[in-house]
Amino acid sequence: MSSVQVRSTRLDLPDDVEEVYAHFEANGFGDGHPVIPPTADRVERFLEAGNLSPDTEIAVLEPGKGVATVEKIAINAVMAGCLPGYMDVIIAAIEAHASFTKQGNVMTTAHSLSPLIVVNGPIARELGIASGAGGSAVSWRANAAIARAVRLSLINIAGIPGSTDCNTFVWLPKYMYCVAENDEANPWEPFAIEKGYTPDDDVVTVFWKEPAHHIEVMWPTTAQELLAAFCDSMCTVASRSSYGEGQVLMGFCPDQAQLCAKAGFSKKDVKRFFFENARKPLRAYGPKAIPHFTLEWQKFYTASPDTMVPMVRSADAIEIIVIGGAGPNSLYFPHGYGPFTRKIARRWRPPRT
Repeated sequence: MSSVQVRSTRLDLPDDVEEVYAHFEANGFGDGHPVIPPTADRVERFLEAGNLSPDTEIAVLEPGKGVATVEKIAINAVMAGCLPGYMDVIIAAIEAHASFTKQGNVMTTAHSLSPLIVVNGPIARELGIASGAGGSAVSWRANAAIARAVRLSLINIAGIPGSTDCNTFVWLPKYMYCVAENDEANPWEPFAIEKGYTPDDDVVTVFWKEPAHHIEVMWPTTAQELLAAFCDSMCTVASRSSYGEGQVLMGFCPDQAQLCAKAGFSKKDVKRFFFENARKPLRAYGPKAIPHFTLEWQKFYTASPDTMVPMVRSADAIEIIVIGGAGPNSLYFPHGYGPFTRKIARRWRPPRT
């Protein structure tokens, strides 16, 4: 008999995966995809494997003010198809998300935002969390299952039926938006080290981001040409960040990051380049746009139609990660919020193979 007993309400359902799936969808417990039934035995195995106390409270999640206990998170992790070892990353991601003071806002906005989970440190390799490169991916199960477990936790613990998930458009990364930074091919300091952690620290970062924009730039021969092309892709008056709020993220592929690094560009240099060159003239905005600018921007960037308006409020509102594999393809993640970082507590270590 298990030494850990689940406390959650038990449902008396048939021992049939299809019927469980149908019941969960009918009651708003799922995300549209088939689930693994979270039986008491399965959830208890997760808790026992990590020596986790089911009643430990991780966070209070908005807007529903649901209490995310370890047991509740484990239930959603089982449903998502996780392995027990993923729990450390999932719990840290929930903690990071909950540190955002406007967590309720991103859960109920019509804006197409979703939590993007970035993992740094040895745990990414141990769990097989891929950096996004198809040929070098050890396993995609970890990426998909971790992201989905966080998503299901937000649905079932944070959500209020009918008042959350108000996005005008629902899109795929709602279900799979998790990636490990490609530390080995990164010519700069990894993201977690940039934020003050050490190479041995396991760190999870949560961004709330729009859909990624693919940038394929094959012709540049210099770093300046490459970065200028990126700036052109970043320049859009339809971006919320271009009104002085929010944050953007650039996901450099290793080849293009190395081109910039070899030319002497640090991460700080790249951010400054983007801030100074990714700009639109004020005339590109309609006259009714100006009142929507932040008060600071109304002071500085509304002097004349020729004023060049930046795409973010400062260079510090631009973040950079290195992901993926070989090739001239990078990703631009437009307006959103973050980063929210957490060091991952090693409650459970997966066996080395």
